[in-house]
Amino acid sequence: MGIFSRTRDIVAANFADLIEKAEDPSKM
Repeated sequence: MGIFSRTRDIVAANFADLIEKAEDPSKM
């Protein structure tokens, strides 16, 4: 199950990055 947890961490990191960019449009 290590692959699933790792993929979930990557998806969570990407999602957090998208939220950060959405909150700060000047970063895009």
